[in-house]
Amino acid sequence: MKTDIPHSGPAKVLRIITILAAFIGELGSLILLIRASANTPTILFVLFVFWVSSPFVGFALFFIFATRWRPSVRIMLLGVAILVAAGALLIYGQVIPPPAGSRPGFIWLVTPGISWLLMIGAAVAAALISRRSSAKSRKDNP
Repeated sequence: MKTDIPHSGPAKVLRIITILAAFIGELGSLILLIRASANTPTILFVLFVFWVSSPFVGFALFFIFATRWRPSVRIMLLGVAILVAAGALLIYGQVIPPPAGSRPGFIWLVTPGISWLLMIGAAVAAALISRRSSAKSRKDNP
């Protein structure tokens, strides 16, 4: 059983798109954070830089350590990376407006946390689906 995402074809294109999306998402998020935090105290700004960057750092670590993971888990997380990058830019750019009455820092505090929940949820779901299909194939082919 081959456990690698192929290095050619649609999987390679998906990896390249994901890397570009994560890079653009990170860069865009930081530019929008800088623009939004003109009067923010320095220490708070630095903490927000780390927090807003954390999902993208998580994706970078995923690309480094995911070579041993099942292809279904990796492909699921590639899709989530694209979703998170696009969603972050839409939210931080206020294309998707924040909830009515929320404080200005609300989106910068909540969006990375939701991004982490999406990543962890996708990884767990893909792992469970992958295990079920592996167990079923072992049961069908003794």
